[in-house]
Amino acid sequence: MDWSELVIMFLFCGIFGRYMVYEPYPWRMLQSLTYQGVVLLCISSIARILLILFPGLKSVERWLRSTAYTMAAFISTLSWLLLIPVDQGGLLTFKNHYFHTLNISYCVLLMFMARQEWRQRDFIFPLMYAIGYVAYECINQFSGYEALYPFLDFKANLGLGIGIIAVSTILIPYLHWGLCRLNRKIWA
Repeated sequence: MDWSELVIMFLFCGIFGRYMVYEPYPWRMLQSLTYQGVVLLCISSIARILLILFPGLKSVERWLRSTAYTMAAFISTLSWLLLIPVDQGGLLTFKNHYFHTLNISYCVLLMFMARQEWRQRDFIFPLMYAIGYVAYECINQFSGYEALYPFLDFKANLGLGIGIIAVSTILIPYLHWGLCRLNRKIWA
């Protein structure tokens, strides 16, 4: 790992830290998949840094990276296809681009900067994460909380929610395999 990779990691995670400090209800924001995606990217970055001291964490770092990068691609794809802004500021704010565009750009940049191990079968980790997220949303809704996303409102529109889940279970593995392929092409 060289200094430029470290600088980019600290910059990306520092911007997220700034957003969290100024959020009126930061823990509530972490319910959203968008914020969780950036948390995953920051944890993945910390794991990458820790590899210098603890090389035995290589598999854990790969699982975290597979989950974080694939979920970043998923969040970006979903957010831009459905035109979901990160907040009331709309689609054309820096904050929206940070959470919905720079997240995947950060991943691709790091893929170009350092050789990474990618395995196609690791698609299971981001898929399990997404299933866990949907289960959490479902439990919350049936416990009386409002749906965080209208397209995952199981009470008001069960059919749409099931459709989004079906599409996601297909899209997430394909996004992961696309990242695997990109990594192979970069380092071929």
